Amino acid sequence: MDVLYHIIPYLKLAHDGLEAGIYEFLEAHTPDWIIHDFSPHWLPPIATKLGISRAYFSILNAAFAKRSRIVEQSDEDKEDKSWTIIVDWLNKQEKGTVVYVALGTEVNPSREDFTELALGLELSGLPFFWVLRKLPSGSGDGNLEIKLPDGFEHRTKGQGLVWRTGHLGPKSWLTSLLAVS
Repeated sequence: MDVLYHIIPYLKLAHDGLEAGIYEFLEAHTPDWIIHDFSPHWLPPIATKLGISRAYFSILNAAFAKRSRIVEQSDEDKEDKSWTIIVDWLNKQEKGTVVYVALGTEVNPSREDFTELALGLELSGLPFFWVLRKLPSGSGDGNLEIKLPDGFEHRTKGQGLVWRTGHLGPKSWLTSLLAVS
């Protein structure tokens, strides 16, 4: 579920309000492991204090397989022309060189910041794979379409791949996630 941009600060406050209750629960039930993401920044010290092992799970870190091909397709993927375009482009890049950019639902840069990011990718000269999504209604400046700087895609043709998705739904997220896993 996507949360409207202006509501995210309240979600974070509510999440932080769970700290005392989670501590009591963990103290009473002592699980063997806790798997967590970045949200409960207060969880690692609690787990350490209670002697509970933990694992940090993040889909934010892009890693490429150490194979001759960077990305391999399943039979189902081969039927999806868009997936084939992504795989073909990634497999032409040198291993470990592609910059993966996918701003999550909590990141809503201003038009100026977005332009700076685009121009920085262009000037870096590095190959990049950039997943762009439509912004949810209620986002920052209210503009639902993300507009790249004029001529950006033409100037970076061959250097990078810009992949546009609809509003971040399950299939579009899966595609962007699978492209780098």
